This record gives sequence, structure tokens and C-alpha cells, in this order.
Amino acid sequence: MLALEINNLNFKYKSWTEKKLDNIFNNLNLIVNEKEKLLLLANSDEGKTTLSRLISSLLIKFIPSESSGSIKIFGKNIDEVEPYQLLDTICYVSQNPMEMFVTTTVENEIAFPFETMGIDRKEIIKKVNTALQIWGLERYREVSPSELSGGERKRLLLAITFAINSKIIILDEAFDDLDREYRILLAKIIKESNNTFIVMSARYLKQFDNLFDNILILENGEIRKEINYKEKFTHQDINNYLKNSRLLNEKRLREDKILINKEELLIKNLEIERVRESSRKNKFKLHCDEFSVKTGQIIRLVGNNGSGKSTLSRIICGLDNPLDGQILLNGEKVSNNKLQTKIAYLFQNPDLQIFLPTVYGELSWGLENDSKLSSKEIKKVVENCATLFNLELDETPSTMSFALRKYLQAAVYYLLDRPIIILDEIDGAMSYEAAYYIIDKLSEKGAALIIITHDDDFAKSICDKTYIAENGIIREEL
Repeated sequence: MLALEINNLNFKYKSWTEKKLDNIFNNLNLIVNEKEKLLLLANSDEGKTTLSRLISSLLIKFIPSESSGSIKIFGKNIDEVEPYQLLDTICYVSQNPMEMFVTTTVENEIAFPFETMGIDRKEIIKKVNTALQIWGLERYREVSPSELSGGERKRLLLAITFAINSKIIILDEAFDDLDREYRILLAKIIKESNNTFIVMSARYLKQFDNLFDNILILENGEIRKEINYKEKFTHQDINNYLKNSRLLNEKRLREDKILINKEELLIKNLEIERVRESSRKNKFKLHCDEFSVKTGQIIRLVGNNGSGKSTLSRIICGLDNPLDGQILLNGEKVSNNKLQTKIAYLFQNPDLQIFLPTVYGELSWGLENDSKLSSKEIKKVVENCATLFNLELDETPSTMSFALRKYLQAAVYYLLDRPIIILDEIDGAMSYEAAYYIIDKLSEKGAALIIITHDDDFAKSICDKTYIAENGIIREEL
């Protein structure tokens, strides 16, 4: 039996600015059999999330758009049903978990869909406890989803999805943000399940080997079979992505190019205690003997979900205060305000840093408040930057793809020209080529980059040293 059938699908969004937009899909066709496990590979901004939401009946009825063609779930046209009626038939895991959470605690989040379905309370408690145990979230039962790490949020969304156990499960970049242990777990669950899976990804990961019945490519609005998919979507040496980049230079040559504005950040004997406000008993402690980075360097920071990578980042850029220890910039103690003017932090979720109605507004705001350029000069600089990062100045950020919002987030800091930049999961929901492009552009002026990632290979070939967050300690890899 066919689980999903898409025939001649055409779709485009309606512009908020009356601009005529091109179709995202052009007579797209797709057939997925019941219990089939499909991997759909696509570069950033090719429409993976749009397709996921269309299949889940979350777009056409709620977002201004134009479409034609048909989408059928087990033979029923989705136009004939409301999204809530599909809950036990199809479940969608968004690449951005925060857009799907509706309650104030982890356990309530898991319980919520079952309460709406009228399931017996004892059965709900059983399902919640099982989900918490499988996905390692027991200790966060009373914690707000907003206070979880990025990987923990993704695990919570997966816990909810697999507890519901719908016939069709759509995973939009679901492996991103997960550490190695939970990537392996997710792959194991998919392999052993009798559900139908449609997995969307911008990269081919190690965990995908021998996992799928079918692997297709989404490109230029169409879906097709291609035997050379690994060449396009598997991690390759950075030489295959970038030409004439300073990242390809040896460490010494990179650092020798930094003639002015040299900056060095040094952390000594740092003690951090983080208390989640929604559950005061849930404390997290972190210690770091020494952490250093200077302009021209590429630092790789790795560790499991919740190990403290983002917590350290917030301390480094002056958003939070440590319990004890020294944070020195060029050998001198600095205030949080000073750190905020020297260190940029690109959050895992770009929506936490994007708040103005147009791309031009986002790019120009920092310059208008942080430089002595004239309005004419700012306009020229912003236009050049938009071209460099493939952005349209009159576009509304909230309607852009997740990948383009990451490009915008990076472009803002490219203009602000901070000497030290933290990239928190920049590879999430991005193709390797796109992620390396952003890294290359941000490092062009000699900025030090601290790259946080769960991908074992990503950034390894270009990093000068690696720090590991493990068991409450951050240490340099020897």
C-alpha cells in the first residue's frame, strides 16, 4: 500500500512585499510505500522543510501560498482533513524544535498530544516515563524546554514523536544537534521500526549507511534518483569546497596575516554553575583549567548534548557570569560589556538573534549603532554584504528558510567585524559546502573562530586545536 503519493505538485509562497516569487516545486512527484525508509537529500534552501510541512498539512491552510497538484496519505487527499486529524497517521519533527513546543515542562510536553487524544491518564504516565527513559531526559522532567540545550530539545521532540508512534514519521534534519550516542540510537530506532520514514537532510552522515530503502535528491524543485549522491552530500576534504581560502593555509601563515587588531582571549581556572530557573534543584557545574584563542586561529569545541559547550560560550561572550576564575583579553581582566564588543556568538537557533522586519534592517542596524559610517556608506556596505551571503535586502527574515536565516545571522557579524566569533552548530541544517562558505567568509579578516559541532569530521581538517567538554570539565585534546 502507498503511504504517500504526490502528483504534479507546484508550490510557491506569496510575498509579503508584492514581489513575484518563483515556484519552489515544479510538477514534483513522489511515491513512498508503507514501511519504506526514504532519505531525501537536498542542499540548503531547496525546500526540504516546505515539503515536510506540505505533507503534514501544515502550510496550505495557514500560510499565504499558491499550489496545484495533489498529496495523498494512505489514499486520502490531505485537503480533505484537518492537521489534527492526522496525528496518529503522520508526525513531523522540525529542524527547529522550539517552534513546536507549547507547554512549560518536559513531561507536560510529552503528555500534551496524548491528553488531546483523550488517552487514559495511567497510560499517559506510562508513555511519558518510557519516553523520558529512552531519550535520557529523566532528570529534566520538571525543566522548561526553553532551558534545555539544543541537542536536548531535539531529543525531547523525538521522544514525543516516537511516543505517538504515527504510521508516517517525517524527520527534518533530525540528526543535527544530536551527539554521537543519540545519532546511533535514532538510526537504530528507524532501522528496527515498522513505521514509514521520510528523512530530510542536507548532508549524508555516517549513521545513514545501510539504513534506507531508497535515497533520492531534491534539487531545482524536482525529486530524482542519482547514484552519485555521496559525492555531493558526504563530508569531503575542505579543498573540494573552497579555493584560494586562507583556511587552506598552514596555521603559521594564517596567523602571520594578522598584522593589526591582534586579540587573545585567555580563561584560567573557570568555575561555572548553571541553575535552571524552572527546576532549581537541577544544577549543572563546569570547570575549565585553561582555554585560549587568538585572532587567526580556528578552535574546535566538541562534547555530548548538555556537556556545557553553549554554557561556556555564554560566559566567553559576556552573557553570563562565572562563579570563579579569570577571563583575560590581551592579558587584562575585562567586563562583560567589553567582551560583548569583542566576541560574537552565533546561536544554534538564528531566530534568537533576528528581530527586524527586513534583511536590510538586520544588516544595517549594527552599523548604525556601532560605527561612524554615513547612511550612504552603510547602504553600500550592506548591499555588498547581501550579495556576498546571497541575501535579498527587502526579504522578510521570518519567512526565509532556516538556512538563509543562518546566512543572515553570519552576515550581521561579518559586518560588525568582531575579532573572535563563536559558531554554535553552524553545520546544523546546512550542507557542508554552505557551512564552510560561512566559516571562510567570517575568517577572511583574520577573526578567531570557535566552532561547536557534533560532526566528528567537520572542522577537524582546519582547526588548530580541539577542546572537549566532558563530565563537567573542559580540556584541550592532546
